[in-house]
Amino acid sequence: MMKRIVALLLAALMIVGLLAGCNTTEPQPTQGAEPTNAPDPTQGQDDPTEPAVFSYPMAGGELTFWQWINGNVSANYPSFEATPEAALLEEATGVKVDWIDDHSNTDEAFQLMTTDEKLPDLIGHGWLGYPGGTTGAFEDGLCIKLNDVIDQYMPNFKAYLEAHPDIDKMIKDDNGDYYFLPYVNAASGAYTYGSYIRGDMLAELGGEVPTTVEGWYELLTAAKEKYDMAPYTVTWADLLTKSFVAYAYGVGDGEYRVDDNGKVVYNRTSAEYKAFLETMAKWYAEGLLDPDVASIATADVRAKVINGEAFMSAGWLTSAVQPVEQASDEWEIVPVATPVVNAGDVATDTYVSWLIGGNGVVITPDCENVELAARYLDFWYSEAGILLSNFGKEGVSYTMVNGVPTYTDEVLYGYEEGWTQSQSTARYSTMVSGYYAQIKHEAYYPQLLGEQSIKDAVTVWSSVEGGGYKHKMPNVSYTSDESAEIGRYNTNLKTTADEWALNFILGTVSFDQWDTYVEEMKALGYEEAVVITQAAVDRYNAR
Repeated sequence: MMKRIVALLLAALMIVGLLAGCNTTEPQPTQGAEPTNAPDPTQGQDDPTEPAVFSYPMAGGELTFWQWINGNVSANYPSFEATPEAALLEEATGVKVDWIDDHSNTDEAFQLMTTDEKLPDLIGHGWLGYPGGTTGAFEDGLCIKLNDVIDQYMPNFKAYLEAHPDIDKMIKDDNGDYYFLPYVNAASGAYTYGSYIRGDMLAELGGEVPTTVEGWYELLTAAKEKYDMAPYTVTWADLLTKSFVAYAYGVGDGEYRVDDNGKVVYNRTSAEYKAFLETMAKWYAEGLLDPDVASIATADVRAKVINGEAFMSAGWLTSAVQPVEQASDEWEIVPVATPVVNAGDVATDTYVSWLIGGNGVVITPDCENVELAARYLDFWYSEAGILLSNFGKEGVSYTMVNGVPTYTDEVLYGYEEGWTQSQSTARYSTMVSGYYAQIKHEAYYPQLLGEQSIKDAVTVWSSVEGGGYKHKMPNVSYTSDESAEIGRYNTNLKTTADEWALNFILGTVSFDQWDTYVEEMKALGYEEAVVITQAAVDRYNAR
Protein backbone atom coordinates (compact mmCIF):
# COMPACT_ATOMS: atom_id res chain seq x y z
CA MET A 1 0.00 0.00 0.00
CA MET A 2 3.07 2.29 0.12
CA LYS A 3 2.51 3.90 -3.29
CA ARG A 4 -1.01 4.96 -2.36
CA ILE A 5 0.17 6.31 1.00
CA VAL A 6 2.96 8.29 -0.67
CA ALA A 7 0.45 9.62 -3.17
CA LEU A 8 -1.73 10.87 -0.33
CA LEU A 9 1.18 12.91 1.00
CA LEU A 10 1.96 14.28 -2.44
CA ALA A 11 -1.69 15.14 -2.99
CA ALA A 12 -1.79 17.06 0.27
CA LEU A 13 1.39 18.96 -0.56
CA MET A 14 0.81 19.59 -4.25
CA ILE A 15 -3.03 19.62 -4.31
CA VAL A 16 -3.16 17.35 -7.31
CA GLY A 17 -4.97 14.08 -7.90
CA LEU A 18 -2.64 11.27 -8.79
CA LEU A 19 -3.43 7.69 -9.65
CA ALA A 20 -1.64 5.72 -7.02
CA GLY A 21 -1.22 2.60 -5.00
CA CYS A 22 0.75 -0.59 -5.04
CA ASN A 23 -0.34 -3.82 -3.45
CA THR A 24 1.86 -6.74 -4.31
CA THR A 25 0.08 -9.14 -2.00
CA GLU A 26 -3.31 -10.52 -2.84
CA PRO A 27 -5.97 -9.49 -0.27
CA GLN A 28 -7.85 -12.53 0.96
CA PRO A 29 -11.61 -12.91 1.25
CA THR A 30 -13.14 -12.64 4.69
CA GLN A 31 -12.10 -15.67 6.72
CA GLY A 32 -12.96 -17.06 10.14
CA ALA A 33 -16.22 -16.07 11.82
CA GLU A 34 -19.29 -15.62 9.69
CA PRO A 35 -20.02 -11.95 8.83
CA THR A 36 -22.98 -10.55 10.75
CA ASN A 37 -24.92 -10.09 7.51
CA ALA A 38 -24.63 -13.74 6.49
CA PRO A 39 -27.14 -16.41 7.44
CA ASP A 40 -26.20 -18.88 10.16
CA PRO A 41 -24.89 -21.90 8.22
CA THR A 42 -26.27 -24.31 10.83
CA GLN A 43 -29.71 -22.78 11.23
CA GLY A 44 -32.46 -25.23 10.30
CA GLN A 45 -29.97 -27.99 9.48
CA ASP A 46 -29.88 -31.45 10.99
CA ASP A 47 -26.22 -31.78 10.05
CA PRO A 48 -24.28 -28.65 11.11
CA THR A 49 -21.44 -29.56 8.71
CA GLU A 50 -23.72 -29.14 5.69
CA PRO A 51 -23.86 -25.52 4.47
CA ALA A 52 -27.14 -23.66 4.24
CA VAL A 53 -28.60 -22.67 0.91
CA PHE A 54 -27.95 -18.99 0.34
CA SER A 55 -30.84 -16.71 -0.57
CA TYR A 56 -31.75 -13.03 -0.92
CA PRO A 57 -32.43 -10.70 0.75
CA MET A 58 -29.42 -10.90 3.04
CA ALA A 59 -29.73 -10.10 6.72
CA GLY A 60 -28.41 -6.57 6.36
CA GLY A 61 -25.07 -4.91 5.92
CA GLU A 62 -23.72 -1.70 4.38
CA LEU A 63 -21.42 -0.93 1.45
CA THR A 64 -20.00 2.21 -0.12
CA PHE A 65 -20.11 2.42 -3.92
CA TRP A 66 -18.38 5.14 -5.99
CA GLN A 67 -19.35 5.63 -9.62
CA TRP A 68 -20.07 8.31 -12.19
CA ILE A 69 -23.72 9.23 -12.26
CA ASN A 70 -25.42 9.08 -15.64
CA GLY A 71 -26.89 12.31 -16.99
CA ASN A 72 -30.31 10.68 -17.39
CA VAL A 73 -30.36 10.25 -13.61
CA SER A 74 -28.69 13.50 -12.55
CA ALA A 75 -31.10 15.53 -14.70
CA ASN A 76 -33.85 14.84 -12.16
CA TYR A 77 -32.26 13.29 -9.05
CA PRO A 78 -29.47 14.49 -6.77
CA SER A 79 -28.03 10.96 -6.70
CA PHE A 80 -28.82 7.43 -7.79
CA GLU A 81 -29.81 6.73 -4.18
CA ALA A 82 -32.87 8.97 -4.65
CA THR A 83 -34.31 6.89 -7.51
CA PRO A 84 -37.00 4.22 -7.07
CA GLU A 85 -34.51 1.69 -8.47
CA ALA A 86 -32.09 2.18 -5.59
CA ALA A 87 -34.84 1.41 -3.08
CA LEU A 88 -35.82 -1.71 -5.03
CA LEU A 89 -32.21 -2.92 -5.00
CA GLU A 90 -31.93 -2.44 -1.26
CA GLU A 91 -35.20 -4.31 -0.74
CA ALA A 92 -34.13 -7.21 -2.96
CA THR A 93 -30.58 -7.61 -1.62
CA GLY A 94 -30.97 -6.52 1.99
CA VAL A 95 -27.88 -4.32 1.59
CA LYS A 96 -27.81 -0.61 2.35
CA VAL A 97 -25.56 1.11 -0.19
CA ASP A 98 -24.06 4.54 0.31
CA TRP A 99 -23.94 5.70 -3.33
CA ILE A 100 -21.04 8.11 -3.83
CA ASP A 101 -22.08 9.64 -7.14
CA ASP A 102 -19.56 11.82 -8.91
CA HIS A 103 -21.36 14.38 -11.08
CA SER A 104 -18.29 15.65 -12.92
CA ASN A 105 -17.72 12.42 -14.86
CA THR A 106 -14.04 13.27 -15.27
CA ASP A 107 -10.84 11.29 -15.00
CA GLU A 108 -9.57 13.91 -12.57
CA ALA A 109 -12.41 13.09 -10.17
CA PHE A 110 -11.57 9.40 -10.38
CA GLN A 111 -7.90 10.07 -9.73
CA LEU A 112 -8.70 12.29 -6.75
CA MET A 113 -10.93 9.59 -5.28
CA THR A 114 -8.11 7.04 -5.51
CA THR A 115 -5.92 9.21 -3.29
CA ASP A 116 -8.41 9.20 -0.42
CA GLU A 117 -7.15 7.69 2.80
CA LYS A 118 -9.80 4.97 2.56
CA LEU A 119 -11.21 3.67 -0.70
CA PRO A 120 -14.93 2.91 -1.10
CA ASP A 121 -15.88 -0.76 -0.91
CA LEU A 122 -16.87 -0.81 -4.60
CA ILE A 123 -15.76 1.34 -7.53
CA GLY A 124 -17.46 1.53 -10.90
CA HIS A 125 -15.10 2.55 -13.71
CA GLY A 126 -13.82 1.68 -17.19
CA TRP A 127 -11.32 -0.86 -15.92
CA LEU A 128 -10.04 -2.28 -19.20
CA GLY A 129 -8.96 1.24 -20.10
CA TYR A 130 -7.00 1.71 -16.88
CA PRO A 131 -3.21 2.01 -17.42
CA GLY A 132 -1.96 -1.55 -17.37
CA GLY A 133 -5.53 -2.84 -17.56
CA THR A 134 -7.11 -4.59 -14.62
CA THR A 135 -3.72 -6.00 -13.63
CA GLY A 136 -2.42 -2.45 -13.39
CA ALA A 137 -5.35 -1.50 -11.15
CA PHE A 138 -4.51 -4.43 -8.87
CA GLU A 139 -0.83 -3.50 -8.76
CA ASP A 140 -1.83 0.07 -7.87
CA GLY A 141 -3.84 -1.15 -4.88
CA LEU A 142 -7.28 -0.31 -6.25
CA CYS A 143 -8.81 -3.79 -6.36
CA ILE A 144 -8.49 -7.34 -5.11
CA LYS A 145 -8.10 -10.49 -7.15
CA LEU A 146 -11.46 -12.22 -7.53
CA ASN A 147 -10.62 -15.79 -8.55
CA ASP A 148 -11.22 -17.33 -5.12
CA VAL A 149 -13.98 -14.84 -4.32
CA ILE A 150 -15.92 -15.91 -7.40
CA ASP A 151 -15.54 -19.57 -6.47
CA GLN A 152 -16.71 -19.03 -2.90
CA TYR A 153 -19.39 -16.36 -3.08
CA MET A 154 -20.52 -15.73 -6.65
CA PRO A 155 -22.38 -18.77 -8.05
CA ASN A 156 -24.50 -16.72 -10.47
CA PHE A 157 -21.55 -14.93 -12.00
CA LYS A 158 -19.48 -18.12 -12.14
CA ALA A 159 -22.29 -19.97 -13.94
CA TYR A 160 -22.63 -17.09 -16.37
CA LEU A 161 -18.93 -17.21 -17.28
CA GLU A 162 -19.05 -20.98 -17.72
CA ALA A 163 -22.00 -20.58 -20.10
CA HIS A 164 -20.35 -17.69 -21.99
CA PRO A 165 -16.67 -18.48 -22.64
CA ASP A 166 -16.41 -15.52 -25.03
CA ILE A 167 -17.25 -13.15 -22.18
CA ASP A 168 -14.92 -15.03 -19.85
CA LYS A 169 -12.07 -14.45 -22.32
CA MET A 170 -12.80 -10.74 -22.52
CA ILE A 171 -12.77 -9.98 -18.80
CA LYS A 172 -9.85 -11.98 -17.44
CA ASP A 173 -6.31 -10.76 -17.86
CA ASP A 174 -3.54 -12.43 -19.82
CA ASN A 175 -2.67 -14.55 -16.76
CA GLY A 176 -6.23 -15.83 -16.35
CA ASP A 177 -6.97 -13.66 -13.31
CA TYR A 178 -10.21 -11.75 -12.63
CA TYR A 179 -10.28 -8.31 -11.07
CA PHE A 180 -13.61 -6.74 -12.07
CA LEU A 181 -17.27 -7.62 -12.58
CA PRO A 182 -18.36 -6.36 -16.00
CA TYR A 183 -21.23 -4.51 -17.55
CA VAL A 184 -22.35 -6.93 -20.29
CA ASN A 185 -24.14 -5.49 -23.29
CA ALA A 186 -26.86 -7.34 -25.19
CA ALA A 187 -26.50 -8.26 -28.85
CA SER A 188 -29.64 -6.22 -29.51
CA GLY A 189 -27.88 -3.17 -28.09
CA ALA A 190 -24.60 -3.48 -29.98
CA TYR A 191 -25.66 -1.45 -33.04
CA THR A 192 -26.50 2.00 -31.75
CA TYR A 193 -24.84 4.29 -34.30
CA GLY A 194 -25.22 4.61 -38.05
CA SER A 195 -26.09 6.65 -41.12
CA TYR A 196 -29.53 7.56 -42.42
CA ILE A 197 -31.29 9.67 -45.07
CA ARG A 198 -34.57 11.52 -45.36
CA GLY A 199 -37.02 9.07 -46.92
CA ASP A 200 -39.20 11.75 -48.54
CA MET A 201 -36.22 13.20 -50.40
CA LEU A 202 -35.06 9.74 -51.42
CA ALA A 203 -38.46 9.10 -53.00
CA GLU A 204 -38.18 12.32 -55.01
CA LEU A 205 -34.70 11.28 -56.14
CA GLY A 206 -35.80 7.89 -57.44
CA GLY A 207 -36.13 5.79 -54.30
CA GLU A 208 -33.03 3.61 -54.73
CA VAL A 209 -30.51 3.24 -51.91
CA PRO A 210 -27.01 2.82 -53.38
CA THR A 211 -24.79 -0.08 -52.41
CA THR A 212 -21.44 1.30 -53.65
CA VAL A 213 -19.44 4.40 -52.80
CA GLU A 214 -19.72 5.54 -56.41
CA GLY A 215 -23.48 5.06 -56.27
CA TRP A 216 -23.59 7.33 -53.21
CA TYR A 217 -21.55 9.95 -55.04
CA GLU A 218 -24.12 9.98 -57.81
CA LEU A 219 -27.09 10.14 -55.42
CA LEU A 220 -25.57 12.94 -53.34
CA THR A 221 -24.75 14.85 -56.51
CA ALA A 222 -28.39 14.54 -57.60
CA ALA A 223 -29.54 15.73 -54.14
CA LYS A 224 -27.22 18.73 -54.30
CA GLU A 225 -28.56 19.76 -57.71
CA LYS A 226 -32.22 19.24 -56.82
CA TYR A 227 -32.24 20.87 -53.39
CA ASP A 228 -29.32 23.32 -53.74
CA MET A 229 -27.63 22.11 -50.58
CA ALA A 230 -24.59 20.28 -49.29
CA PRO A 231 -26.47 16.99 -48.83
CA TYR A 232 -24.18 15.13 -46.39
CA THR A 233 -23.66 16.57 -42.90
CA VAL A 234 -21.81 14.89 -40.04
CA THR A 235 -19.48 15.92 -37.23
CA TRP A 236 -15.75 15.87 -37.91
CA ALA A 237 -14.94 13.15 -35.38
CA ASP A 238 -17.71 10.92 -36.72
CA LEU A 239 -16.66 11.48 -40.33
CA LEU A 240 -13.18 10.11 -39.62
CA THR A 241 -14.07 7.19 -37.39
CA LYS A 242 -17.71 6.15 -37.78
CA SER A 243 -18.94 7.38 -41.16
CA PHE A 244 -20.43 4.91 -43.62
CA VAL A 245 -17.68 5.77 -46.12
CA ALA A 246 -14.90 5.14 -43.58
CA TYR A 247 -16.39 1.71 -42.93
CA ALA A 248 -16.69 1.09 -46.67
CA TYR A 249 -12.90 1.50 -46.91
CA GLY A 250 -12.38 -0.54 -43.73
CA VAL A 251 -10.85 2.31 -41.71
CA GLY A 252 -13.60 3.14 -39.22
CA ASP A 253 -13.17 2.62 -35.47
CA GLY A 254 -10.12 4.81 -35.13
CA GLU A 255 -6.47 3.82 -35.08
CA TYR A 256 -6.22 0.06 -35.45
CA ARG A 257 -7.88 -2.90 -37.09
CA VAL A 258 -7.05 -6.59 -37.44
CA ASP A 259 -6.66 -7.96 -40.96
CA ASP A 260 -7.83 -11.32 -42.27
CA ASN A 261 -4.63 -12.93 -40.98
CA GLY A 262 -4.95 -11.59 -37.46
CA LYS A 263 -2.28 -8.94 -37.97
CA VAL A 264 -2.67 -5.44 -36.55
CA VAL A 265 -2.92 -2.64 -39.11
CA TYR A 266 -2.50 1.03 -38.28
CA ASN A 267 -5.43 2.60 -40.13
CA ARG A 268 -4.18 6.13 -40.45
CA THR A 269 -1.25 5.36 -42.76
CA SER A 270 -2.85 2.62 -44.86
CA ALA A 271 -3.63 2.77 -48.57
CA GLU A 272 -7.31 2.31 -47.72
CA TYR A 273 -7.23 5.36 -45.47
CA LYS A 274 -5.64 7.44 -48.23
CA ALA A 275 -8.40 6.34 -50.63
CA PHE A 276 -11.03 7.28 -48.05
CA LEU A 277 -9.52 10.76 -47.58
CA GLU A 278 -9.33 11.25 -51.34
CA THR A 279 -13.03 10.41 -51.64
CA MET A 280 -13.95 12.83 -48.87
CA ALA A 281 -11.77 15.55 -50.42
CA LYS A 282 -13.60 15.09 -53.73
CA TRP A 283 -17.02 15.24 -52.02
CA TYR A 284 -15.99 18.36 -50.10
CA ALA A 285 -14.62 20.11 -53.18
CA GLU A 286 -17.81 19.41 -55.12
CA GLY A 287 -20.11 20.64 -52.36
CA LEU A 288 -21.46 17.23 -51.33
CA LEU A 289 -20.00 17.39 -47.83
CA ASP A 290 -21.09 20.03 -45.31
CA PRO A 291 -18.76 23.06 -45.61
CA ASP A 292 -18.89 23.31 -41.79
CA VAL A 293 -17.82 19.68 -41.30
CA ALA A 294 -14.67 20.68 -39.38
CA SER A 295 -16.63 22.47 -36.65
CA ILE A 296 -20.32 21.57 -36.75
CA ALA A 297 -21.89 20.32 -33.52
CA THR A 298 -24.18 17.32 -33.17
CA ALA A 299 -27.28 19.42 -32.47
CA ASP A 300 -26.66 21.49 -35.59
CA VAL A 301 -26.22 18.35 -37.69
CA ARG A 302 -29.60 17.12 -36.52
CA ALA A 303 -31.22 20.51 -37.12
CA LYS A 304 -29.96 20.68 -40.71
CA VAL A 305 -31.63 17.37 -41.55
CA ILE A 306 -34.89 18.37 -39.87
CA ASN A 307 -34.92 21.77 -41.59
CA GLY A 308 -34.28 20.27 -45.02
CA GLU A 309 -30.78 21.73 -45.26
CA ALA A 310 -29.24 18.27 -45.55
CA PHE A 311 -30.33 14.95 -47.02
CA MET A 312 -28.03 12.55 -45.17
CA SER A 313 -26.41 12.30 -41.75
CA ALA A 314 -25.42 9.91 -38.98
CA GLY A 315 -25.69 9.65 -35.23
CA TRP A 316 -26.64 7.66 -32.15
CA LEU A 317 -29.93 5.91 -32.66
CA THR A 318 -32.03 7.12 -29.73
CA SER A 319 -30.47 10.54 -29.13
CA ALA A 320 -29.85 11.73 -32.71
CA VAL A 321 -31.68 9.62 -35.28
CA GLN A 322 -34.96 9.06 -33.44
CA PRO A 323 -35.53 12.81 -32.85
CA VAL A 324 -35.25 13.38 -36.60
CA GLU A 325 -37.80 10.63 -37.21
CA GLN A 326 -40.16 12.14 -34.67
CA ALA A 327 -39.74 15.75 -35.85
CA SER A 328 -42.40 15.50 -38.56
CA ASP A 329 -45.11 13.22 -39.91
CA GLU A 330 -44.04 14.18 -43.43
CA TRP A 331 -41.06 11.86 -43.58
CA GLU A 332 -39.47 8.70 -42.27
CA ILE A 333 -35.76 8.17 -41.97
CA VAL A 334 -34.20 5.41 -44.06
CA PRO A 335 -31.23 3.70 -42.38
CA VAL A 336 -28.16 3.17 -44.55
CA ALA A 337 -25.97 0.06 -44.58
CA THR A 338 -22.22 0.10 -45.18
CA PRO A 339 -21.61 0.30 -48.95
CA VAL A 340 -18.72 -1.35 -50.79
CA VAL A 341 -15.99 0.27 -52.86
CA ASN A 342 -16.30 -2.12 -55.77
CA ALA A 343 -19.53 -3.72 -57.00
CA GLY A 344 -19.56 -7.38 -56.00
CA ASP A 345 -17.49 -6.87 -52.85
CA VAL A 346 -18.88 -7.83 -49.45
CA ALA A 347 -19.08 -5.20 -46.69
CA THR A 348 -17.47 -6.32 -43.43
CA ASP A 349 -17.29 -3.21 -41.25
CA THR A 350 -19.86 -1.18 -39.34
CA TYR A 351 -20.17 0.47 -35.95
CA VAL A 352 -20.63 -2.29 -33.39
CA SER A 353 -19.71 -2.49 -29.73
CA TRP A 354 -18.19 -5.48 -28.02
CA LEU A 355 -20.52 -7.05 -25.46
CA ILE A 356 -17.78 -6.15 -22.99
CA GLY A 357 -16.71 -2.54 -23.29
CA GLY A 358 -14.47 -2.50 -20.24
CA ASN A 359 -16.79 -0.88 -17.69
CA GLY A 360 -17.67 -2.59 -14.44
CA VAL A 361 -17.04 -2.83 -10.71
CA VAL A 362 -14.12 -3.81 -8.52
CA ILE A 363 -13.98 -4.72 -4.84
CA THR A 364 -11.26 -2.62 -3.21
CA PRO A 365 -8.65 -3.73 -0.65
CA ASP A 366 -10.32 -1.41 1.89
CA CYS A 367 -13.57 -3.38 1.78
CA GLU A 368 -13.92 -4.94 5.23
CA ASN A 369 -16.59 -7.46 4.25
CA VAL A 370 -15.61 -9.07 0.97
CA GLU A 371 -18.32 -11.71 1.22
CA LEU A 372 -21.05 -9.09 1.56
CA ALA A 373 -19.68 -7.17 -1.43
CA ALA A 374 -19.36 -10.32 -3.52
CA ARG A 375 -22.85 -11.60 -2.65
CA TYR A 376 -24.29 -8.17 -3.41
CA LEU A 377 -22.60 -8.00 -6.83
CA ASP A 378 -23.52 -11.60 -7.60
CA PHE A 379 -27.20 -10.69 -7.23
CA TRP A 380 -26.91 -8.51 -10.33
CA TYR A 381 -26.09 -11.64 -12.38
CA SER A 382 -29.02 -13.69 -11.06
CA GLU A 383 -32.28 -13.95 -12.97
CA ALA A 384 -34.00 -11.71 -10.42
CA GLY A 385 -31.12 -9.25 -10.50
CA ILE A 386 -31.08 -9.02 -14.30
CA LEU A 387 -34.81 -8.28 -14.39
CA LEU A 388 -34.57 -5.74 -11.58
CA SER A 389 -31.56 -3.87 -12.98
CA ASN A 390 -33.11 -3.73 -16.46
CA PHE A 391 -36.79 -3.13 -15.77
CA GLY A 392 -37.41 -2.41 -12.09
CA LYS A 393 -40.28 -4.15 -10.31
CA GLU A 394 -42.91 -6.30 -11.99
CA GLY A 395 -46.35 -4.76 -11.71
CA VAL A 396 -44.85 -1.32 -11.07
CA SER A 397 -42.54 -0.44 -13.96
CA TYR A 398 -42.93 -3.54 -16.16
CA THR A 399 -45.20 -6.48 -16.86
CA MET A 400 -44.58 -9.83 -18.53
CA VAL A 401 -46.11 -9.88 -22.03
CA ASN A 402 -45.92 -13.29 -23.72
CA GLY A 403 -42.97 -14.11 -21.52
CA VAL A 404 -41.11 -10.85 -22.35
CA PRO A 405 -40.50 -8.20 -19.66
CA THR A 406 -42.11 -5.05 -21.04
CA TYR A 407 -42.03 -1.53 -19.65
CA THR A 408 -45.42 -0.08 -18.76
CA ASP A 409 -46.83 2.70 -20.91
CA GLU A 410 -46.39 5.02 -17.95
CA VAL A 411 -42.62 4.49 -18.07
CA LEU A 412 -42.29 4.66 -21.86
CA TYR A 413 -44.79 7.39 -22.65
CA GLY A 414 -46.39 8.82 -19.49
CA TYR A 415 -43.43 10.62 -17.98
CA GLU A 416 -43.47 14.20 -16.80
CA GLU A 417 -43.31 17.12 -19.19
CA GLY A 418 -39.73 18.12 -19.85
CA TRP A 419 -38.41 14.63 -19.25
CA THR A 420 -37.05 12.31 -21.94
CA GLN A 421 -37.80 8.64 -22.36
CA SER A 422 -34.26 7.79 -21.25
CA GLN A 423 -34.73 9.83 -18.08
CA SER A 424 -38.02 8.04 -17.43
CA THR A 425 -36.53 4.55 -17.77
CA ALA A 426 -33.56 5.61 -15.63
CA ARG A 427 -35.93 5.74 -12.65
CA TYR A 428 -36.22 1.96 -12.77
CA SER A 429 -33.15 0.79 -14.66
CA THR A 430 -29.40 0.97 -14.22
CA MET A 431 -28.86 0.22 -17.93
CA VAL A 432 -28.42 3.91 -18.73
CA SER A 433 -25.02 3.70 -17.01
CA GLY A 434 -22.23 1.30 -17.85
CA TYR A 435 -20.51 1.58 -14.50
CA TYR A 436 -22.37 -1.22 -12.75
CA ALA A 437 -21.80 -4.96 -12.69
CA GLN A 438 -24.79 -6.05 -14.73
CA ILE A 439 -26.19 -7.79 -17.80
CA LYS A 440 -28.32 -5.95 -20.32
CA HIS A 441 -31.45 -7.94 -21.17
CA GLU A 442 -32.10 -8.61 -24.86
CA ALA A 443 -35.59 -7.09 -24.46
CA TYR A 444 -34.35 -3.83 -22.95
CA TYR A 445 -33.14 -1.87 -25.96
CA PRO A 446 -35.66 -2.87 -28.69
CA GLN A 447 -38.69 -1.61 -26.77
CA LEU A 448 -37.18 1.86 -26.52
CA LEU A 449 -37.24 2.10 -30.33
CA GLY A 450 -40.79 3.18 -31.06
CA GLU A 451 -41.00 3.80 -34.83
CA GLN A 452 -40.56 0.91 -37.25
CA SER A 453 -37.88 2.79 -39.17
CA ILE A 454 -35.87 3.08 -35.96
CA LYS A 455 -36.27 -0.63 -35.27
CA ASP A 456 -35.21 -1.33 -38.87
CA ALA A 457 -32.02 0.67 -38.38
CA VAL A 458 -30.54 -1.96 -36.07
CA THR A 459 -31.12 -4.64 -38.70
CA VAL A 460 -29.74 -2.54 -41.55
CA TRP A 461 -26.66 -1.30 -39.71
CA SER A 462 -25.75 -4.82 -38.62
CA SER A 463 -26.10 -6.31 -42.11
CA VAL A 464 -22.41 -6.84 -42.82
CA GLU A 465 -20.36 -10.02 -42.93
CA GLY A 466 -19.55 -11.20 -39.42
CA GLY A 467 -21.72 -8.53 -37.86
CA GLY A 468 -18.86 -6.02 -38.00
CA TYR A 469 -16.54 -7.97 -35.70
CA LYS A 470 -14.31 -9.48 -38.39
CA HIS A 471 -11.69 -6.71 -38.33
CA LYS A 472 -12.55 -5.08 -35.01
CA MET A 473 -9.76 -4.74 -32.46
CA PRO A 474 -10.41 -6.89 -29.38
CA ASN A 475 -10.29 -5.36 -25.89
CA VAL A 476 -6.65 -6.19 -25.31
CA SER A 477 -4.73 -5.64 -22.09
CA TYR A 478 -1.48 -3.70 -22.19
CA THR A 479 1.11 -4.15 -19.46
CA SER A 480 1.84 -1.10 -17.31
CA ASP A 481 4.98 -0.36 -19.34
CA GLU A 482 3.11 -0.88 -22.60
CA SER A 483 0.27 1.37 -21.46
CA ALA A 484 2.59 4.30 -20.83
CA GLU A 485 4.34 3.77 -24.14
CA ILE A 486 1.24 3.18 -26.28
CA GLY A 487 -0.50 6.13 -24.65
CA ARG A 488 2.34 8.45 -25.60
CA TYR A 489 2.43 7.14 -29.16
CA ASN A 490 -1.33 7.23 -29.68
CA THR A 491 -1.77 10.78 -28.41
CA ASN A 492 0.86 12.21 -30.72
CA LEU A 493 -0.17 10.05 -33.66
CA LYS A 494 -3.85 10.92 -33.42
CA THR A 495 -3.23 14.65 -33.10
CA THR A 496 -0.96 14.66 -36.12
CA ALA A 497 -3.19 12.39 -38.20
CA ASP A 498 -6.25 14.57 -37.48
CA GLU A 499 -4.40 17.71 -38.55
CA TRP A 500 -3.28 16.15 -41.83
CA ALA A 501 -6.72 14.68 -42.49
CA LEU A 502 -8.32 18.08 -42.11
CA ASN A 503 -5.88 19.64 -44.55
CA PHE A 504 -6.24 16.80 -47.05
CA ILE A 505 -10.04 16.91 -47.05
CA LEU A 506 -10.32 20.71 -47.13
CA GLY A 507 -7.81 20.80 -49.96
CA THR A 508 -5.26 22.98 -48.22
CA VAL A 509 -2.64 20.23 -48.65
CA SER A 510 -2.22 18.17 -51.82
CA PHE A 511 -2.14 14.39 -51.75
CA ASP A 512 1.29 14.76 -53.33
CA GLN A 513 2.35 15.24 -49.70
CA TRP A 514 1.07 11.81 -48.63
CA ASP A 515 4.56 10.29 -48.37
CA THR A 516 5.68 13.25 -46.26
CA TYR A 517 2.74 12.62 -43.93
CA VAL A 518 3.56 8.93 -43.63
CA GLU A 519 7.18 9.70 -42.84
CA GLU A 520 6.11 12.10 -40.09
CA MET A 521 3.83 9.42 -38.62
CA LYS A 522 6.69 6.92 -38.81
CA ALA A 523 8.93 9.33 -36.91
CA LEU A 524 6.22 9.59 -34.25
CA GLY A 525 6.33 5.83 -33.78
CA TYR A 526 3.30 4.29 -35.51
CA GLU A 527 5.34 1.19 -36.41
CA GLU A 528 6.43 0.75 -32.78
CA ALA A 529 2.80 1.20 -31.70
CA VAL A 530 1.76 -1.59 -34.03
CA VAL A 531 4.39 -3.92 -32.55
CA ILE A 532 3.15 -3.24 -29.01
CA THR A 533 -0.49 -3.69 -30.02
CA GLN A 534 0.28 -6.89 -31.92
CA ALA A 535 1.90 -8.37 -28.82
CA ALA A 536 -1.22 -7.51 -26.81
CA VAL A 537 -3.46 -9.08 -29.47
CA ASP A 538 -1.35 -12.24 -29.50
CA ARG A 539 -1.62 -12.54 -25.72
CA TYR A 540 -5.37 -11.98 -25.91
CA ASN A 541 -5.77 -14.69 -28.54
CA ALA A 542 -3.77 -17.10 -26.36
CA ARG A 543 -6.09 -16.74 -23.35
